[in-house]
Order: sequence, then C-alpha cells, then structure tokens
Amino acid sequence: MRERDSKYLIKKLIENKLTSDELDDFLERFGDEDAEEDYTGYLKVFFDDIIEEAVSNQIDSKILQEASEITKEKQPVIRKLWSRPWINAYRWAAAIALLLSSYYFFRFMSEEPILQKQVIAEVPVFIEKEASPGSKLRLNLNDGSFIHLNSASKLTIPNKFNIWERHIDLVGEAYFRVARDESRPFIIATKNLIVEVLGTSFNVRAYEDEEDISVTVETGKVLVKLSNNDIQSSVLLVKGQKVVFNHITGKIRECEIDPYNDICWTKGILKFNKTRLAEVERVLERWYNVNIEVTDSAIYSNKLNGEHHNKSLKSVLESLKFALKIDYEMKGNHVQLK
Repeated sequence: MRERDSKYLIKKLIENKLTSDELDDFLERFGDEDAEEDYTGYLKVFFDDIIEEAVSNQIDSKILQEASEITKEKQPVIRKLWSRPWINAYRWAAAIALLLSSYYFFRFMSEEPILQKQVIAEVPVFIEKEASPGSKLRLNLNDGSFIHLNSASKLTIPNKFNIWERHIDLVGEAYFRVARDESRPFIIATKNLIVEVLGTSFNVRAYEDEEDISVTVETGKVLVKLSNNDIQSSVLLVKGQKVVFNHITGKIRECEIDPYNDICWTKGILKFNKTRLAEVERVLERWYNVNIEVTDSAIYSNKLNGEHHNKSLKSVLESLKFALKIDYEMKGNHVQLK
C-alpha cells in the first residue's frame, strides 16, 4: 500500500496537483525510513526520465552536466539531515521544485530544435499562373489580395505565404490590389526591380522584350527598389505617381500620371497616348495573339492616339488604317501592315 501511495504522492507533487491533505501526508512521511527509500527511488526514476527525454531531443551537453550536478549535490544533503524532518521536508520540496524547474527548462530547450525542423520541413510549393497571348487571368490569393494578369504574362506564387512576407515573381504585366497586412509586406520581384507594399493598388509592367519597367500607383504607397549593374536605389511612390526604369541605360524617370491610362487594360480598354508604333505592335500581338509584320519601316515613325473599348482586332486595324494612312492584310493569325 505504501509503495503505491509514495509513488502517487511523488507523481502528484511533480505535476503540481497535490491537495493540502496530500501535502501534509507527503511531509509527515519524511521521518520514516521506508518513505525515505520510496521517495529517493521514485524521484530518481522521474529524474532519469527527464534526462532521457532531454538526451533524445539533443539538449546541450552543458545543460545535462548541470542537471546531473543537481542530483549529486542534493541527495547527500537530504540523507544527512533526517534528524530534522520538517526542515528536511522543505529541503526535499525545494529539491523537487528545482528538478521540476529544470524539467520545464529542458522541455523548452528541446522544443526549439523540433520547431526548427518543422520550419525547414515546410518547404513551399511554387505554382505558375500564366495568361497566354490573347487571354487574361484573374486571381484571388489566400491572403485576400487580387491580381489581374495581362496577356503574355506569368506569375510564380507559393501555395501558401510564410509568416514573414508575401513574395511572388512576375514576368509581364499585372494589376495588384493587395490586402493590407502590416506584419507581412507584399513583395513583387521582376528583373532588376522589386516592389514592396503593405496594402494598396498599383500596376507593374515588366515584359522581358521591353527595355522599360514601370510601376504606376492607383492608391496608397509603393516602395520600388531598383538595381542595375550593382547600383541600387529606391523610390517611394504615392497615388498618381509612376516610375519608369530602363534596365539597359539604368535611367530612372518619375512622373505624375492619371493611373487610368496604365490600368484601363483591366477593363478591356486599349488606350494609346502618343504611343510609338513599335509598342502598339507589341501590345496588339499580345492582346490578340497574332504576329504583325511591318513591310515599310517608315511606318514606325508614327505615333498613335486613341481608345478602344473591347474592340475586335479588325476594328483596331481599321482605326490604324484611317489614322496612319496605311493598309493591312490578315491571314489567320498573321497581320501585315503596309
């Protein structure tokens, strides 16, 4: 009966679940030699379990050495002073409390490498979202953000954002409406340019076949970080501002702009404002998934103005014919301007 009771009391004490009556019973047993043996034995078992758990979780050897010293120092003192049971009872309680503190310290330390292993194990899966020429794509992300991807553009997105940042890669053009999260900045990486925001709406244009990379802010603030030939700089943009970075020359140009001019494509609107024909050509090829051939290089000297709302390719070509005094010919997905 005593064997079961002693083990029970030690267990309840270590778990900090002793009632006042059980504590009195526990203290009264210190004058009994059998109780001394029981308590010493069971305490050793519990402490050995703690050490074993610490070793299994790769706890620092210095900590284990200190824990071992506790047992070496405490047990002899307790054994020598049994003639003063009440004082020694409190020494026992203090020793067990120390062991209990060590136990929780070991548990805390042992959980840290486990957490690190979990973080390392959770490798994100990257997903590519692509809008092929002639199409566009709308995406709602798991953080509440919205992305409208323009034709011939691609995003690389993790299946789940981490706890530090929301990072994606962009090739092409996209409009972003980012859900605000001050603890996790939203970062868009393109070639030579990184855009960082907390929550705002803006447009990024970064096609690989164009020299210029641009960012236009519709609402809020946007931090744009630029790099070229090991030279880095940053620009903070607010509503109605635009930055254009030429990754060939390294030149940066800032200007005030009506955001509508750069974002109207999301509504199916083609808008040209003194736009060089070479750029018009690229836009039409992406927008309608066609190949355009210009037979007369003199045509490239023209610039185009106009706005086309969800118009067919033929309607746009008719406008070009009238505005530039040129002709065109369509065969399948091939267009010839002459």
